[in-house]
Order: sequence, then C-alpha cells, then structure tokens
Amino acid sequence: VIQLGHQLLRNSSPKLFENSDNIFRDFIFIDDVIQALIKSCNSNKNGIFNVGTGIARSFLDVVNILQKELQTDLEIEYIKNPFNDYQNHTQADITESKINFNLVIINQKEEITNKNFVKEFSYNTKDNKFELVKYQSEVKDILINKIIEDIILFMNI
Repeated sequence: VIQLGHQLLRNSSPKLFENSDNIFRDFIFIDDVIQALIKSCNSNKNGIFNVGTGIARSFLDVVNILQKELQTDLEIEYIKNPFNDYQNHTQADITESKINFNLVIINQKEEITNKNFVKEFSYNTKDNKFELVKYQSEVKDILINKIIEDIILFMNI
C-alpha cells in the first residue's frame, strides 16, 4: 500500500500486475501489527498467531481507494507478473489472535484511507528505500525488554 501511495503522491502512474482485480491480499495497517506485537510480547500464550484483518481486498481496490482519498486520477500501468507460481489470494484467519490477545483490528478501508500512513515512512536516499519512522524506537525497546525477560527466566535469575 505504501508503495502505491508514494507512486500516486509523486504523480506517477501506479503500477500493478495484470489481472490485479483478481489478486487479493489481507492488507493491515502498521498500527495493528504493532498492537499485535506488543500484546504478544506481554502474554504468556505460546503458539503461532496470525495477524491480519481477516478480509481480502484486491490490489485494484486499494489503488482505487487511494486515488479517491489522495484526489488523483492517474492511469494505472499494468505490468506482466514475472512470477510463475504467484499466490493470488491471501487472507489471515485471526480467530486465535482475537481470542488470545483481544486484538481490535480497525476497518480495512479506514486503514487504507488513513492519510498518516504516508507520513510514517521516510525515503532514505542513501540506501534508496523507504523506512518506517514512527515505531522504530518503540518496537526496539519492547523487543529488547522481552528478550531480557526471556533470558532472565531461562537462566532462573
């Protein structure tokens, strides 16, 4: 989503694979991923827990939503999909995550239209990539504290 948003903000045609109206993903806002990470670090539950919205949306839908919200009307550039075994549909089953971590995922369309998503990333010209800005230190601190707690528990200190 961020790549498409930045293409539109640069007044560039968004690039999608051909047949993107039939390629679906479970898009999730970074705030919800961080919420899940924090809640899982503060839990004594073990296992594999999916994080997502539980709703699949096409890439074409995402571009249309972004174009409407960013007030652009750029022609979509369709490119050939270079992958032979491309997965056309992903959708997380978040039942266990909701039960075990009391996750509250906001509406997917609200997530896509949250204009702050563009501000949470900055472009690193040195490495030629976008970087997440908003949560870097918060997540790092939480993970470091959790690792220290696990080491203390493991060593029975």
